[in-house]
Amino acid sequence: ACVPTKVLLRAAKAYRQTQGTSEYGVLTKPGEMDFERIMARRKKIVDALGGPRIDGLAEQMGIDVIKGKAVFLDAHTVQVGDSEYTAEKFVIATGTTTFVPPIPGLDKTPWIDFKEAVMLKQAPGSMIIIGGGPVGCEFATFYATYGTKVTLLQAASHLLNREEPEISEIIEEEMKKLGVDVHVSAEVIETAEAGSGVEVKVRIGKKIETLSADTLLLATGKRSATAGLGCKAAGVKLDDRGTIVTSTEMRTTADNIWAAGDVNGGMQFTHTAHHEGNLAGFNAFAKKAQRFDDRVVPRVTFVVPEVASVGMTEAQARDAVSKVL
Repeated sequence: ACVPTKVLLRAAKAYRQTQGTSEYGVLTKPGEMDFERIMARRKKIVDALGGPRIDGLAEQMGIDVIKGKAVFLDAHTVQVGDSEYTAEKFVIATGTTTFVPPIPGLDKTPWIDFKEAVMLKQAPGSMIIIGGGPVGCEFATFYATYGTKVTLLQAASHLLNREEPEISEIIEEEMKKLGVDVHVSAEVIETAEAGSGVEVKVRIGKKIETLSADTLLLATGKRSATAGLGCKAAGVKLDDRGTIVTSTEMRTTADNIWAAGDVNGGMQFTHTAHHEGNLAGFNAFAKKAQRFDDRVVPRVTFVVPEVASVGMTEAQARDAVSKVL
């Protein structure tokens, strides 16, 4: 989701920049955003960086691409369709799926996740987003800029609660300036389908409200895509959330199997997934394995203004120091 969302957010930023040019003496007519053209550009860039491009590279390099659902039969065998394939070594990079929280009524309520949110044919008139982390905040930024009436519900006391509190407060205020209706410390009690839209019952402080919108977007986190993979048969250990347990060398509990990217529960960024993939591939054949070091990984959330950070927060640093003193 990192690449397509950044394409959408770049379009939103370009639109916002046209709104304030008159103060520089640059006169422009009121801008309009063409949703179809934005989505067409998103597809063009995604296809250029992945999908068809990867298929083409694989063909050029003589890599066999087998499409289908793979299931481990043992540590050296997978089945895809009616065929079985054996190998000395495997790298698992199946990514994640959306974490669906146990909210009453959600199983009967139409909702979309980040994959669908970057592929809508038209912008909804109104949208409720559950989750105020990077994904929820970035989609709120794009759709609010486009003109969608966005309501953002965050269970924690701050948006982007993994960042410094001072930064979270700035982002919350800027979100409101964009027209986003922000609610923190919000507990979603129930959801329901309502005509052609949805209703969400939520407790905000001591008050219970029922909110309505055309579209419900879940930005509640991700879960490793290991269901039905047959990890137990391969000797690959999962934690209680279904995430593959790996060492710093990307090796699983099966000596001949490595796991890279979001599926191993690490930092869920495109750049870390690429690095882990390189590391897993290298370590699968190296005499001396290299280790993954996540102490100084940069991260950016493309809201207004953009938020960038690297390393520990102040609270994390204080906690780390207290453990060694």
